[in-house]
Amino acid sequence: MNDLNPEAILKDHFGLIGEISQLPGERDLNFKVVTDQVYVLKLYEAGNRDWLELQDFALRILEIAGIPTPIQSTQGHFLVDLPNGRTARLLQWVDGEPWAKSETDSNLLQTLGAKIALVDKKLSTIAINEKNAQVLNRQFIWNLLQAGSLIAETNLIKDLVLQAAVSKVLQNFKENVIPKLSALPTQVIHNDGNDYNILVDGDRLGLIDFGDIVIAPKIVGLAVCAAYMVLEKDEPIKEILPLIRGYHMVVPLTPAELEILFDLIQVRLAMSVVNAAIQSKSAPANQYLLISQGVVPDALIKLAKTDRNHSHFRFRDACGYEGNPNSRAIRQYLESVAKPSDVVCKPFAT
Repeated sequence: MNDLNPEAILKDHFGLIGEISQLPGERDLNFKVVTDQVYVLKLYEAGNRDWLELQDFALRILEIAGIPTPIQSTQGHFLVDLPNGRTARLLQWVDGEPWAKSETDSNLLQTLGAKIALVDKKLSTIAINEKNAQVLNRQFIWNLLQAGSLIAETNLIKDLVLQAAVSKVLQNFKENVIPKLSALPTQVIHNDGNDYNILVDGDRLGLIDFGDIVIAPKIVGLAVCAAYMVLEKDEPIKEILPLIRGYHMVVPLTPAELEILFDLIQVRLAMSVVNAAIQSKSAPANQYLLISQGVVPDALIKLAKTDRNHSHFRFRDACGYEGNPNSRAIRQYLESVAKPSDVVCKPFAT
């Protein structure tokens, strides 16, 4: 059998014969399979067995509508080892159009936030033992916790203005954000809620591609999704408030998490720019790698001109907290002075 022949793999290992068409992908070979049902056949490169077993476990514990379900082979296996070292997996097809190509609104954004939260809530039940930690903490270009390592690669960005913006974001991450991020609890997260992995089918949403799961604070997963929701938006912060609210309704966000959310969104966008430059150099013909790069730099530059504190206050307000975390202290101080007009101006002074 030709172990890269999807028709033969389907027939020999899953007992299926159907119409097959190739799908785009960054690292794996993906095929849409149409029989009396619809599936996705994924062929993974050699050397990823531990990683795939953990990913497979994650998919099977979710049991959430709109999440791809693994299909057993005729031998009862969810992962099939092929003679050339590759591994095959068959997944139930998830209906819908990519978010990037769909008409959406604030209600759907709130639903999306709740979806991401529900997925990460279920993933949080995965025990982080020594083996899992070793697999999920591997060197990986889309692990936001490792974004500081990309500073050395910013010279690959040809646009000098963009290069400076990316460098500033990554340097701030290394110096100011990592200490706060390191203080937060960690868990397994989906880590790839981009606008092509989110599928829209009416008012129902699907979430696919669990190939980027990592161990990180849960706010990282929300930041990844938010980074794609700000693309091509005139008011990016206003746009993502329903997303944040929806997440918070399912899994409450703490003030400490909200304090660094704006920074993390910028970091994800900066990572996308640097990784595109790296991958474009090594695989210039792969247009899939550049799918979002026309708009990612614009979003990053726009956020660089956005007030961080005001964004932070709006995020807090969306979750039901007082916008300014210092509001109570300010009120107490004003109540303690004899004449508030000495410290505030009209019309606030009475």
